Amino acid sequence: MSGLECSEVNISAIKNDGQKFRIDSEYYKKTYQKAYKTVMNLNYIKMEDVTNTLTDFHANGSYSTIARNFKLLDEENYAYMIRSTDLEKRDFEVDVKYIDEHAYHFLSKSKLYGGEVLINKIGTPGKTYIMPHLNRKSSLGMNLFMLSSKIDQISNEYIYAYLNSKIGKQIISRHINGAVPLTIDKDSINNLVIPVFSKHFNNVIKSGIKDSEILFQQSVQTYKLAEQLLLKKLNYDKLKKNESNVSIKNLSESFLDSGRLDPEYYEPRYDDLLNLIKENKYKRLNDIVDIRQSIEPGSMAYESEGIPFVRVSNLSKYEITPTSIFLNKEDFPVEDLKPKKDTILLSKDGSCGIAYKVDENMDIITSKAIIHLDITDSGVLPEYLALVLNSIITQMQAKRDAGGSVIKHWKIDEIKNILIPILSLDIQKELEENIKESYKLRNKSKEIVEYVTESFNIAIKSGEEKALEYIEKVK
Repeated sequence: MSGLECSEVNISAIKNDGQKFRIDSEYYKKTYQKAYKTVMNLNYIKMEDVTNTLTDFHANGSYSTIARNFKLLDEENYAYMIRSTDLEKRDFEVDVKYIDEHAYHFLSKSKLYGGEVLINKIGTPGKTYIMPHLNRKSSLGMNLFMLSSKIDQISNEYIYAYLNSKIGKQIISRHINGAVPLTIDKDSINNLVIPVFSKHFNNVIKSGIKDSEILFQQSVQTYKLAEQLLLKKLNYDKLKKNESNVSIKNLSESFLDSGRLDPEYYEPRYDDLLNLIKENKYKRLNDIVDIRQSIEPGSMAYESEGIPFVRVSNLSKYEITPTSIFLNKEDFPVEDLKPKKDTILLSKDGSCGIAYKVDENMDIITSKAIIHLDITDSGVLPEYLALVLNSIITQMQAKRDAGGSVIKHWKIDEIKNILIPILSLDIQKELEENIKESYKLRNKSKEIVEYVTESFNIAIKSGEEKALEYIEKVK
């Protein structure tokens, strides 16, 4: 019996619990019960008494009505369709989805303006985010709940910080139900218990989360400045928008050279881009880097602990987000599969062309859909190469090569032949400084969220005064 966990619960406690008369053992795990009782011993309130809005995508009508008025778009359009993957990566430019103006106004019950609390319904149910202010019309994705508080003393930022604290995560995890897939529903969210502290504590939490967003927005703008400077140095503004989709090629210029016959590959805009690159010093990617491929172990090898296994869904140009999938260390001990400092990770399947420069040696293994680029040319800085790979200069080349498929696949031979413009080292260093500053601001933003959420754990366990002392000490 060693190692087994047992909880004894009275039937009266089950009846009074208010959560669908649940009797499954997961709901009564000791860690969940302890967290629940800790909050219940404080002044608390239920979520249903806090919110004036708790809605989702499906609140806009029946499935058939929504299907007639809504279509998810890959190309830029009237409004963003915000998904949990965008919120997780905090990247609202690469591989995002859109909806048209009609769909945006039809989905009136799930419009987003910034500052709302968003909660995953499925996949990683209960994972909580706060909607950034994007200065762009946005609509709620299909697998998210959106809520907003009606109480001054419990702001949206307060709810977000609480549900991201250790105790808050245990509280919300207790309300996750189902097997495969795990889910959380509206009743479960309405029954979440929230500790009530002073209005001053709320204001400190709210101020911290708002400071975090300001730094995040500054980080985004600093990175954009680097992108704009790159394009300016390459005279990208000279590239006129070519509306023609007609290109006349002889056999030696087309199939015999590229092996491609699909017309999209030969659109004039791609020729215009390549001609622009060739006006500058340039090299093919294969002449700048060594390319290493990783592995695809298959889902049967997935574990709940071990070496983190990173897939394209975890990759953005800013960071690698946490994964819930791991591999057994004994089965995958190979050190050369792990990214080293200054390695650039580049996605080649699905969302093609996402590049991330590794800041330090990482104890992770990436999927086969992510290749590793190790620079061999001393005239190219890692941050600069990652910037070029993430820019429109390379994204257009990726779109040309991988276009036409339902699931995008960028072949290694095509990646090797990407044209990379080579600016002077002085300019590369200038761009590198902007990128480093962007990452620095982004990390500061994350640090604020971390200490604000930790302050909730302290307030719940040791009191509000101790939590405020902690915030003053670390900020």
